[in-house]
Amino acid sequence: MFNQGILSRSIAAIGLSLAAMSVAQAAPISGSASFTGFATPNPTVLTCTATPCLVTNWTGLDFPSTNPNAFYSGTTGSFLSIMGASGTATFSDTSFAAPGQLFTGGGVTFTWTTVSKSYDGTTWGAVFSGTATAAGYDATMMKLSFSSQGAGTSWSAETIPVPGTIALLGLGLAGLGLIRTRRA
Repeated sequence: MFNQGILSRSIAAIGLSLAAMSVAQAAPISGSASFTGFATPNPTVLTCTATPCLVTNWTGLDFPSTNPNAFYSGTTGSFLSIMGASGTATFSDTSFAAPGQLFTGGGVTFTWTTVSKSYDGTTWGAVFSGTATAAGYDATMMKLSFSSQGAGTSWSAETIPVPGTIALLGLGLAGLGLIRTRRA
């Protein structure tokens, strides 16, 4: 017969250990950064296989080939510590069929692995999921939300941190163990 109190405390201990392991190394990148840019000299940053451009034939983004080609501001959390309050960044052309590096700026690089795209009749949107990296920080799961008005002559993007899966699992197990301990 199992001792429910020991089992509950064991679940809580395992959960806390998993949560602690996920943050035992360097700190993840936290906070956010906002980017803005323009399509010059091209008429648009949107790459489409046909005219008119529709969400079904929207295949990627073609940023100006200048370096840098974007500005950032509104940094918070460790983005502020790493990048400073404002500066420049370079966004790389990307095909939605081929994941890769999307931007680098101020010591942070974002590489995407998946994308979902949308168009509501006015605003083009793409949400890239991937990893942000910076010296002295853990690689951090992140999302980058891209939007462009009208024909895509100007655009903006904002990074959105994604909580660590192992930390969430660990905290969930710890909570379950504590609930079971109270009931026992």
